Amino acid sequence: GEGDGCSLAIAYYLSDACDPVLDLAFEFMENMLMGNEASPLHKRIMESGLCERLGLCGYDNETLETSFVVVANGVEQGNLSKLEELVHGTLRECAENGFSEERLASAFAQFKLEQSEITSAFVYTQMEKVFDAWFYGPDPFLYLDYADTIAELERRMKDRRWLPGLIRQYLCDNPHN
Repeated sequence: GEGDGCSLAIAYYLSDACDPVLDLAFEFMENMLMGNEASPLHKRIMESGLCERLGLCGYDNETLETSFVVVANGVEQGNLSKLEELVHGTLRECAENGFSEERLASAFAQFKLEQSEITSAFVYTQMEKVFDAWFYGPDPFLYLDYADTIAELERRMKDRRWLPGLIRQYLCDNPHN
């Protein structure tokens, strides 16, 4: 509508690996980058004044070819390239500097709790995971044993360079965006 401004959507193709640890890592990466108003990407975008609001953002694993999407609405046309550079620059900073040990530890503890929580949508979510894996070819039960997957993710996260490395590989250095 008139006066609503433009929308900017930046989408990154991530993977079609059918790897439960990588899938969970991308969910955690979304949490660290966009999970709340203090998350670096969310905060920088909103504090920049270059957009009015964020649209549906984050990790999308509803298809075999997973993606990470940033959507900003209410952007003046002259600010589209500035906002795009802000997103790319913030991601580069996160890849170079990582996250504080305290922030990582508290966010991961909350993430583990959320992953183990049995909500009203639990059965539906489990069925969807089985169906997606079955539909795309790997073992239909591949994504169901989250205890082992979370343990492996936690093991990898002990290397403080691992998560920033994922951001660098799949977002910063990714030509598919």
